[in-house]
Amino acid sequence: MSVSNLPDQTCASNHDVRVVCAALTGQRFRFSSERDLQDGIEQTLNRLGVANKREARLTNEERVDFIVGRVAVEVKTAGNRVSVMRQLSRYAECPDVDAIVLVTAKQTLGCPSSIGGKPITVVRIWSGAL
Repeated sequence: MSVSNLPDQTCASNHDVRVVCAALTGQRFRFSSERDLQDGIEQTLNRLGVANKREARLTNEERVDFIVGRVAVEVKTAGNRVSVMRQLSRYAECPDVDAIVLVTAKQTLGCPSSIGGKPITVVRIWSGAL
């Protein structure tokens, strides 16, 4: 697992980004679907005492996989870069989101360091697919 674009720790949201990344780094997830990976992430966050809400509604139209403080955590095992960036852009427009963590099993999914003025941190899951 690798982490890229980790922000400096200067505010509560950056702290939450670091907590999420620390919680997921070094964990082994066995999954055959995005839902399986989300289940594993939820169990890990809960086991480590990281307050989170799964399938958190950001707006009437937008729901993110997890919210930790003011950090949106999106999990992707499939999808193309354009559709993922479009989705993250919508999250970045939400006033209650200060930062985004993208957890992905896709090694080819490149990501900018920010979108809409909100920092993005990428956590790549290296192995564990069933």
